[in-house]
Amino acid sequence: VAYGLADGGGRSLELIHPAFARLSNQCAGAWADSVAVSGTPGQVNSVYTNYPKPALGDVRHDPPRPFPGSAVTISARVAGRDSDAPDVNVLYRKDTTPPGAWNILAMSDNGTNGDVTSADGTFTVRLPPSGSAAMTNGEVLEWRIAVCDPIGTLTFPATNTAGITNGLSLSYVACFSDDTNYTGEYATYYLVTTATNRSLLEHQA
Repeated sequence: VAYGLADGGGRSLELIHPAFARLSNQCAGAWADSVAVSGTPGQVNSVYTNYPKPALGDVRHDPPRPFPGSAVTISARVAGRDSDAPDVNVLYRKDTTPPGAWNILAMSDNGTNGDVTSADGTFTVRLPPSGSAAMTNGEVLEWRIAVCDPIGTLTFPATNTAGITNGLSLSYVACFSDDTNYTGEYATYYLVTTATNRSLLEHQA
C-alpha cells in the first residue's frame, strides 16, 4: 500500500483500527498517513476510528496473461472490523472507447468457482462469467472490487490516498493475448492500461 506523506514526507503509516492488525499484509483501507509529523508514538494513532470501512489487499489475477477465449481468476483478501465475511462484488467491463457500463457479479469465499479455501477471507470470481462473450486477442478486461459491511462501503482501487491521480481512472486490468511465439532467452514484461488512461498519459506535458 503506497501512501504519499508516509513515503518520505515525515509522516508515519498508522493502523486505522486494531482489528486490522490480524491482516498479514498492508491492505488498502487498513492504514493511513498520520495526521502529525512523525506519528503519535505512545499514544492512540492519530487516524484511529472506531468505525473503519472495510479493507482489501492481495488482489491477484491468474493467469497473469490469460489466453484469448479463456477466463481469469480474480481473488482478494477482504476484511471488515468485525468480520472477514462482508459483501464483495466485482464491477467489470471490456475496455472500450468510450468506456461502457459496469457489469456486477458477486465474489465468493465458499470454496467453489476458483475459490481455494472456504471462509478464509479471500474472495474469488472468474471472469468473464460462463455464458458471456469471450475475450478476444488483445482485448483488455477492466475491473474494480466493491466491499460492503454494516459500517460502510469502499470500492477498490480506492481513490489514491496520496491524492495524486493526474486525472487517471483507477482500475485493475488484464490483457488477453497469445505470446507463445516468442522464443527469446529474456523474460518479457508488459505494461497494461486502459485506452482512456493511455490517452491521458500520452498527452500529459
